[in-house]
Amino acid sequence: MKTLFRFAFLVLLVTGWGLAAMSVHVLRTPDRISFIPKEEMSPFDSYVDTRMWTLDDAADHPAVVAKLVRANRQTLLSHVVDPASRRDLRTQLIEAVERGPRRRVKPAPEQSVGGEGGTVASVVKMIDWSSFGFGK
Repeated sequence: MKTLFRFAFLVLLVTGWGLAAMSVHVLRTPDRISFIPKEEMSPFDSYVDTRMWTLDDAADHPAVVAKLVRANRQTLLSHVVDPASRRDLRTQLIEAVERGPRRRVKPAPEQSVGGEGGTVASVVKMIDWSSFGFGK
């Protein structure tokens, strides 16, 4: 009976902490850590590290930025915006969210493997098959 009570207590404890974690944004800025209540419970953006963010990253997290703007706490993202811009912090953040995330171009993968064109045949030629018990 004691084991069952401990297990039920553990389940309730983990469930409670899980629900609590889903109801706040833990926002990490270069200066501090802030807790911002979410509009709705979700497992997304529970921990947001903004130390290396740009405006494009802000556009990738519209719920977080919108909540900060509505709560008048946009100064937590002052390190994200362009300081040389004439527009204020709030306007830059709102425009970034409205524009949406920019498409990032991924670099093309290396085309050559071993300098022989990168085909499967060239890779097969590079393998020393004798070490596997096969003749060349």
